[in-house]
Amino acid sequence: MRKKLRATLLWIIVAVGCCVPLLAQSQQLQPARPVTESDVVNQSGRFTEYLTSYLFPRPQWAHDLLIVAVRDTNKAGSGSVIESIEPGNGATERLTSGDDPHVDPSGRVMAFFRGFGQDRLDLKNVQLFTMHIVGNQEPHQVTHFDGGVGGIWDRQLAWSSDSRHVALLTSPGLPGKEQVTSKSVLPSSSPTVEVEGGGSDADGFSWPRKTIRVLDVASGSERVVYDHPVEVVGDLGWIPSKNALLFNPTSIEYIGSTFTYRTAVDEIDLTSGRESTLLEKQLGGQGTSHAIASPDGSRILFNANPWHRALPDRFDLSVLESNGTITRLAVGPFVSGAVWDPDGRAIYGVAGSPMLRRVFRIGASSDATPTFVDEDAGVDLSPSPSKDGKWLAWIHIDLLGKVTLRVENLQNHQLRDLLTIQDPLKGLRVAAVRRVTWTAADGLQVAGLLFTPPSFDRSKHYPMIVGVHGGEENGLSLDGPIIMSSIAEAHYWAGQGYVVFEPDYRTSQMYGPDVIEKMREQQSRYLTDANDVLSGVDEVCRKYSYVDCTRLVLTGQSWGGAYATFILTQDHRFKAAVISEGLGDSWENAGGDTEEGLEAFYLVLASKNADAYDRNSSVVNARKIDTPTMFMQSENGGNSAALHYIFETLQTNGIPSVRLFYRQDAHVLQREANRYDFLHRARNWFLKYAPPNN
Repeated sequence: MRKKLRATLLWIIVAVGCCVPLLAQSQQLQPARPVTESDVVNQSGRFTEYLTSYLFPRPQWAHDLLIVAVRDTNKAGSGSVIESIEPGNGATERLTSGDDPHVDPSGRVMAFFRGFGQDRLDLKNVQLFTMHIVGNQEPHQVTHFDGGVGGIWDRQLAWSSDSRHVALLTSPGLPGKEQVTSKSVLPSSSPTVEVEGGGSDADGFSWPRKTIRVLDVASGSERVVYDHPVEVVGDLGWIPSKNALLFNPTSIEYIGSTFTYRTAVDEIDLTSGRESTLLEKQLGGQGTSHAIASPDGSRILFNANPWHRALPDRFDLSVLESNGTITRLAVGPFVSGAVWDPDGRAIYGVAGSPMLRRVFRIGASSDATPTFVDEDAGVDLSPSPSKDGKWLAWIHIDLLGKVTLRVENLQNHQLRDLLTIQDPLKGLRVAAVRRVTWTAADGLQVAGLLFTPPSFDRSKHYPMIVGVHGGEENGLSLDGPIIMSSIAEAHYWAGQGYVVFEPDYRTSQMYGPDVIEKMREQQSRYLTDANDVLSGVDEVCRKYSYVDCTRLVLTGQSWGGAYATFILTQDHRFKAAVISEGLGDSWENAGGDTEEGLEAFYLVLASKNADAYDRNSSVVNARKIDTPTMFMQSENGGNSAALHYIFETLQTNGIPSVRLFYRQDAHVLQREANRYDFLHRARNWFLKYAPPNN
């Protein structure tokens, strides 16, 4: 009996011992849950390269330590944590709460911003602090400005070479029309939608003043050295060889509803107070920007735009030499995030094609060629070489939006991910995402993203949502095809049983200036971009048998909405369409704009070539649309008159159509209730005309 009891107890002990690790593992590995409407609506942040460069600023070096801010951009009020990281072993230490750290040249002190627990996009209460990196000292608050120093788009900081002063750009608040995007301005629990309503755009706005102050870190004294109403002041920096600041003012001149940029590189002599323009309209284009002085201050790295329109962050890379000549570096268009190597002999930056934006290194001479560091699909941001030349750090965003701090050992060229800064889809049942390419009619290689359902079965056939991105020059993003502000959205539609295809097009300007100039010569902007999208649809339908191309739906937001609307006049395969804040064509702006501005923007004018205009106009060809279409406009958005006209044309022709008009909301919907409402209506529209298998 005792032997039997001992055997039984032994079996229980062994069984429990085996099961405990399994139970612990099952508790840790929670099953992924489906993406819900709530995930789409509540997730904030735009995942384009231009905006993520603000959200995830350049990593900083304090001797052999990396300093980086880790934030959850999806959780309002969560704030950020600043951590130090050893690049060799990945050991981390929390330093303090705050955002956007800047380490001084000595490597001992950092300046950073703190918003007192508010949402990262809250424009109030953000102040500047300093803190010793080693020693666990409490942060010291430097500024006490009423209303704070401004939002993440409008504040910048630069240390002097002696670490005694900081130059601080401030701009409390946003321009009047844009204030509607602040969540605190729009408390609402119900949608503000009018179905088939009307309305006019809000009054015009003026840009707020941008102020640059020089602060004495020890005494707290300050003086204002720049105070002007411009849209953006970028890349604030100190010129090491003299007592001067370098910065890039960008102003916009509005003519009717089109505009022209003025971008320049300016210098302020802090001894005399004199401001002068160093560079403007170089290389025959509209402007220059993103200037950074070399470590010895003798040369200036900058982006030059040789194109007809100025597109910040989308320029060629050049160097202003000490003798006044300009060296143009052979990297190609769309270089961003460029920075000098500590020895001043080389430059790091980011270049490449859509969703394959990679860190490169190039010597600072015209005959140098770039060497690319990272081969993974996605977007690299903000390369940062260590001062001892041993490490290179940068931010990498993969096709699921996971943001990591990545480093390369410059001795053995080994890469590793040190830290996950953000993983917005963690715990969710996500789509499989792949980068796809195809050949347009004229031979141009175009890229796009393809999302397949989480429970994908290759033997089945799935309807497909074709989402034409907005922003035009932004290129591909991870924002989703309807709400355009959530990385979860494409995965939501995939979870509903749709394949999602997000194609690029050449006017995104990620393919170089030559194809744009050819479009100008041929007067074929809308036709050519539409063909880029449709050739991508053709390729997906040909290559992937699981796509049911008899159940296609089309979406587009902003400029993507303009192109999607035009596509509906050219192609009749789509069972349904949703056009969100689509913009029009030169017809609706012809009364108030100059021909020069219109031609630069649209590449084709009715007044100069009526036949070409007719071929490229959604308004002229609106009668050809036979696709059931939902149009969405908002009171403080684009509110295109052309879109309203097209809706009325569909109504007259008996085509199923509906127009939604959201009061007190923006170009990209900000009210939570409105986003829920629009997403729900779009889903029902898709289910009605192109339902998934389930």
